[in-house]
Amino acid sequence: MSAVLHAEPQCNPLGGGATTVDWDRLAGGLVLSPGGAGQSITRHRPLRLNRLLHGQAADQLPGLLAAIFALCGHAHRHTARLAIAAARGFKATPGAQDMMALRAQTAREHVRRILMEWPLPAAADRAAAAKALSSCPLLCESDMAASLQHLPRWLERYVLAMPPQEWLRELGKGGERWLALWCEQTLTPAAAALGAAREHSQRLVVPAIPLRLHGNTAMQQKLASALASHDADADIESRIALLVNKGRDTGPWARERDGDRIRYDNAWMRMASRLDDLVRLSLPGAEGAAWLCSGSAVTGPAEGLAWTEMARGLLVHWVRLQDDRVAQCQVLAPTDWNFHPEGPLAAAVASLPGDYTGAEDARLMAAAFDPCVPVRLQLQEVLSHA
Repeated sequence: MSAVLHAEPQCNPLGGGATTVDWDRLAGGLVLSPGGAGQSITRHRPLRLNRLLHGQAADQLPGLLAAIFALCGHAHRHTARLAIAAARGFKATPGAQDMMALRAQTAREHVRRILMEWPLPAAADRAAAAKALSSCPLLCESDMAASLQHLPRWLERYVLAMPPQEWLRELGKGGERWLALWCEQTLTPAAAALGAAREHSQRLVVPAIPLRLHGNTAMQQKLASALASHDADADIESRIALLVNKGRDTGPWARERDGDRIRYDNAWMRMASRLDDLVRLSLPGAEGAAWLCSGSAVTGPAEGLAWTEMARGLLVHWVRLQDDRVAQCQVLAPTDWNFHPEGPLAAAVASLPGDYTGAEDARLMAAAFDPCVPVRLQLQEVLSHA
């Protein structure tokens, strides 16, 4: 997991005193507080993106957002282009090259997560992961088309120990039970990491109601209305509270084209969904090329909404133009949904004990939902006796 997790019960996350977490100046950070006393998830946002982008030329917005959110820059550039086109009154069709780049970038991020950040139980597994990474076509080839073409064979050899189509077929038939058996019988780093995490994280239940926008005009309009609040300083959390309160979240387990094929209702299966997504992205022809969904909608005069499925889930941009300059701009990242203080993950964290056992469970849940910002754990039980 890319986020840094600390258990520092006596540190105030919102200012006043030193902290070992360097909050990102735009994305901020998260504090998880298991134990049910007060808010279980707090998000700290030092700067307002809307203020930073106000008045910028519309054509400059994609490049600015790609630079600000460099880790997933292509997805932001792509989504901003669609949102601007919608604000200008027409729906742009995502180009084949753009979608290929999105596919390659998403698959690359999954590979890095699985082989670099999933905890491996033994030194031999870590050595095998390093060897697999060194030969991954997504990391060692500059030609996107060629790297995607070579990806299935690499997955078969270093990750799945079986052809990708066969792996997906067996997963579709056997679900969670088959996946556990695969982990036990397969000698690859991905299987070892996933198997090691199963016993603890499988019991951490978080109901899944996927957030999907494509073809859902009512949801598009509700979301655009929430983001278009006249209070430019209002937090994203307050704007989308009603929608999140319906229990929706997003991630590789909530793809538009998946159709709820498999239940991803615990932390272990949320973790496994990244491997499932990677395998689907590797499929040849239209099946792999069309797996990720992206679209846009004109939501009002000079207003546009756009969305793109990326590694962590659904990325949403909303923009309002005035004289072809940015009057308002809102970015809704997967972390904004999944770590919302009124969302299903927050309820699950609140139900945990406020001790170090609860902190470990909260850490596993956070890893399964994969936030894009640093995370700190704050223990209620320790605070109450401090």
